[in-house]
Amino acid sequence: MGTKPKGICTDQCRAIGREVEVVFPGVPHRFCLWHLLQNASKNLGTNANWKDIDRLIRTTVHDMMDQEEFDEAWCIIMDKYGLREAGWMKEKYETRSQWAPAYCRGTFWAGMSSTQRSEGMNRFFKTQVNLQCGLLTFVKRYEQALKIKAAEEADNNLKTREKPLKFNKTILAKYVFQKSYTNAMFAEVKKECEGLLHTNVTKKDYALGSAVFYVAVERFPTVIWRKKFKTSDVTCDKVKGEFSCSCKLFEFRGILCRHIIRAMSIEDVEFIPEKYILQRWKKDARSYENIKVSYYDLEESQWR
Repeated sequence: MGTKPKGICTDQCRAIGREVEVVFPGVPHRFCLWHLLQNASKNLGTNANWKDIDRLIRTTVHDMMDQEEFDEAWCIIMDKYGLREAGWMKEKYETRSQWAPAYCRGTFWAGMSSTQRSEGMNRFFKTQVNLQCGLLTFVKRYEQALKIKAAEEADNNLKTREKPLKFNKTILAKYVFQKSYTNAMFAEVKKECEGLLHTNVTKKDYALGSAVFYVAVERFPTVIWRKKFKTSDVTCDKVKGEFSCSCKLFEFRGILCRHIIRAMSIEDVEFIPEKYILQRWKKDARSYENIKVSYYDLEESQWR
């Protein structure tokens, strides 16, 4: 038997949902956020206040990472614009545990919130093949498409090695992840480090064994609803090498959040535990592969 996926992301479809429950019982099933937001305009776009509604829905979805805050914000939208009886708003609120980031952060999604990755690959291959292709032509064009993708990846890998992004060596996280991660992933770490400008972390006056606790207060760049700040609870255990935050960014995205990074700095953590440096984001993530690929000519045949 193979290994079950950690999570499945699909468009919202009852038939697919039923089959996922049968084939992968217990596996988190999430609805595509991109499709959901697109459908919002189809169902609410005729409302006279649609532009404001759209802005507030997107703010609620992307910025409200606490479940209670999300629920409150969603209800405020419904009350403010008289959408309590709007079928789409009611249905999405009832199924929020399957699409709202605030409800999905306990599962590792590697940053995926939509099916765009698979659909993007579909679009890519459609530029190379079509329904009129014969079998032989299809195979040749398919391999050509794979070769193009491999070349793009090789180019990105070269840029990561030859043109690494600059970083501030005074921040341990930047130094460690710049050495380990690809440029694309290190850019996300840099974004978290830049968020330190808006984040204040205070140590609580109690501990539990070797674990100490912090509260992180982060100022919103723009005021959301009635709140100017959001808070997160951070736990640090230098002895055991364990760090966690209530924002669950690491569990959800696979990169350390600004709150943990700040707490690590205060605790004078000298080494980031290896378990927080994910292999999937590393520059050498594919160095262990030893699979001969078919889209190279015999003269170019090589191992990857």
